[in-house]
Amino acid sequence: MSRWIVRTETSSSAASSRAVIRPRFCSSSRRERRRSARTGSFSRTRAVPVRGCHVRRAGWWTTARRARGQPEGPAVHAPTSGHFVNSRWEEEPLGPDAKGPRLARASVANTFTGVIEAADTTCAYAIAYAADGGGSYAGMQLLVGRVAGREGSLLLEERGSFGADGTVRGTFEVVAGSGTGELSGLRGTGGFTHRPGETRSAYGFEHDFAEPDAAG
Repeated sequence: MSRWIVRTETSSSAASSRAVIRPRFCSSSRRERRRSARTGSFSRTRAVPVRGCHVRRAGWWTTARRARGQPEGPAVHAPTSGHFVNSRWEEEPLGPDAKGPRLARASVANTFTGVIEAADTTCAYAIAYAADGGGSYAGMQLLVGRVAGREGSLLLEERGSFGADGTVRGTFEVVAGSGTGELSGLRGTGGFTHRPGETRSAYGFEHDFAEPDAAG
């Protein structure tokens, strides 16, 4: 909602007066009009939107402002994105080699571009394959690089699922307290969907930085 600046000029002739009435004039302009009515002079007012409401009197300006509290909002979450590619995938089966459900573990390296910049990350995944060809996985990933231009290292906790058609859907979250260097206090969550035939995976990552402890 706009506020208004009101310049008041007085005239002894009622015929030459003209008033433009605007809603939400400040109280000082109303007092000026009442005083003009008592003294027999009339006001011609012109209003233009500015910040604050000013009334000119005897060559000086007084300002009538409303005190508006501005409480601090929550930490800003910055939605961001990028891509990653698998630069290495080494998988080892666990348990008996049989048809049906099975387990495996994988040692993986990824390269991230975009808001996350990291080459040859270190990942360890546990993978569960279901009888229908789908399955799920969980694991941890260590990244050394940059997030939004800040340098350091961090850990991501990951989990996801995949279908028999090869579509993989995953989510990841920064492990609390794992950020080092300029990434100290980093918090964030993200996710991706990888479809068969894609050479890289698009991810989204929403993050912020926790305020440092005031203690001490």
